[in-house]
Amino acid sequence: MTGKIVWLDILTPKQALLMHYLALRIRRKGYETFITCRKYDYTEPLLKNYREKYVSVGEHGGGTLVGKLLAYADRTLKLSKIISKIRPSALISYPSPSGCRVAFGLKIPIIILTDTPHAIAVNKLTLPLAKYVVFSKCIPQKKFKPYIMPGTKIVQYNGVEELEWIVNYRSPKKFRERTLATVNVEEPFIIFRPEETEASYYKYKPIFHKVLEYLKSKFKGKIVFLPRYTHQEEYVLKHFKENIIIPKDPLDLRVLYPKASMVITGGATIAREAALAGIPSISYFPVKTPINECVSSWGFPLYNVHKWEVLKEKINKILLGKVPRLSKNVLRKMYSQLERPSAIVMKILEEIDTV
Repeated sequence: MTGKIVWLDILTPKQALLMHYLALRIRRKGYETFITCRKYDYTEPLLKNYREKYVSVGEHGGGTLVGKLLAYADRTLKLSKIISKIRPSALISYPSPSGCRVAFGLKIPIIILTDTPHAIAVNKLTLPLAKYVVFSKCIPQKKFKPYIMPGTKIVQYNGVEELEWIVNYRSPKKFRERTLATVNVEEPFIIFRPEETEASYYKYKPIFHKVLEYLKSKFKGKIVFLPRYTHQEEYVLKHFKENIIIPKDPLDLRVLYPKASMVITGGATIAREAALAGIPSISYFPVKTPINECVSSWGFPLYNVHKWEVLKEKINKILLGKVPRLSKNVLRKMYSQLERPSAIVMKILEEIDTV
């Protein structure tokens, strides 16, 4: 076991958090880790804030099909040259088309963690190559079955990925200090992250500008706006100039959640994070997702809304203080009933070792 290298490939900020915490546990068991990522959003700065060593390879392909294809081809070629020299014993991916293709070509066992059955294009390119596919029991197996080959092992756990870092979270000192220097937590603020419009699975009309306009009409404090793309930042800078904070560097949102008036996103991760920390949050992702529905059903304060009128109603309810926050004692009891994915990953690595 000691001395074996586990490769972790990271594409997004959420994956940076997940893989960092997996890497900590993997290294404690005597493995070495080799981390690769790409230039996208806050991914690289987050890894720096958590003091992870990494190699950045390639970048996001943007919103066009040809852009995505060329970025995939370029990253696959570059990764193949790097990984062929490293020769890791396994790849942990979330899932990365380029990372999985390289691992498959070099006969490296692939462990995929995922919570996005709706990401059809990515699933087609990655899940058929995996030796193990790990996902929450919140998601029915039938959602992923069309992409999984005979012989691939499906492993489920009773929890969600965000628990990996939310439970017993400790903020790096400098990261915390930079965050609190950017946002005054003694004054009211909302955290807002818009929808991921350039993702291959996102086929819906963006409404972040409409949401932001409504928030501004109902809330007189600061709005911490976390753009995913340059065009989102440019739009907000042009049309909304007062009481908007757009951080140049990533913030440690885990430090901000307890003081936030509300957390709202067109995606899912920060809404789940905040809700798991006991803070009222909203995801206005256009369709139902099993993970979000599960987190809400467990009693965490997460609203999943898909219609404009309902969204306004939930925003008003939270801002009026009609949604209670969960105490630390209540949260501890709820956490004790749930599982984190790292325990599953460690068992899989041990199984690979014995083959």
